[in-house]
Amino acid sequence: MLCSVFAFLFCTLSALDTLAVASNSMPSGRLTKETLERSVQVLRDGLAEQQGWVKVHAAEFLLELSYPQEVRETFEKELASYGEQAEYRIGIWRVLAMAARTPVERQEHVDRIQ
Repeated sequence: MLCSVFAFLFCTLSALDTLAVASNSMPSGRLTKETLERSVQVLRDGLAEQQGWVKVHAAEFLLELSYPQEVRETFEKELASYGEQAEYRIGIWRVLAMAARTPVERQEHVDRIQ
């Protein structure tokens, strides 16, 4: 269920981004600024409170939607704590690749995934 919530939020926030939310103009219709803020907060809560793949998906959505705050730091800790878990570390590397500061750093994580 939580993954479907994230999917809904991702679609909603992506549509808003396309409609120039970044320019601080909200499209007319059903989605309000409060709804946007609540949606981002749900993703941030997922990043902070969930575990495993739910945390990965929350982080990926936050990065994709240009809300990178605390994602990198959170996943550096995840790597230190769970980097030995074969399947989960792929998700960790995916997030770290997306959050990389340089192309070289990004490529290092991509190479690990491959």
